[in-house]
Amino acid sequence: MSKIDTIRHSIDRKLDKWQTDAMALERTLSQSKADAIDEIETSKQSLREAADAFVARIEESKELTEEIKQMIKEKIQDLKAQLAQGKTETRDKFNSQKKKIKEAIAQAESSIDREVEAFDEKVEQKKLVFIDAVDKLDAELEAMEVQFDLEVQENKEKFETKKQELIDKIMAFKDDVEAKRQMAKEKAATFEGEMLVGLERIKQAFSNLSS
Repeated sequence: MSKIDTIRHSIDRKLDKWQTDAMALERTLSQSKADAIDEIETSKQSLREAADAFVARIEESKELTEEIKQMIKEKIQDLKAQLAQGKTETRDKFNSQKKKIKEAIAQAESSIDREVEAFDEKVEQKKLVFIDAVDKLDAELEAMEVQFDLEVQENKEKFETKKQELIDKIMAFKDDVEAKRQMAKEKAATFEGEMLVGLERIKQAFSNLSS
């Protein structure tokens, strides 16, 4: 498991990610496709800023060689190039862009994992901000898939009934996340499976909205 994956697998991070995913799905039910696209653009900008801040801190490091710094900067630049591609209105173009962004993120994280050790608290802080921004964008990208599904729904009355049921499920899931956050960390393993099942049920309910 990579160092970044280890961070993401901590219980606090998992709870944060579940909360972020649920909030992104909740917004999907109350915003237009245009609003969802704007939300993605905002998350892209946040990730660009987090990436720049991380690179700036790396540049100040006396522990890394210039070669390593350049290698990381190149991967970050590749990621920023994908983030700068702009808005996509169609599902095919969106999926193509999402794939390229996720590939660039994976490459950047791999480079950071391989070359950056936890030798500097400030570097670690900037890395955590970068990870948060990645996870936020990931949640918005996944929620956008739902927006495309909602476009094809036809029975408005049935849709509104299902939508309210789904809102209730999301609210209950968010309350559950907060309740679990209060539990002792040693009990985390006992509810992780339960939370994952709950989130998957919500995502499945989204796919049933237009059926």
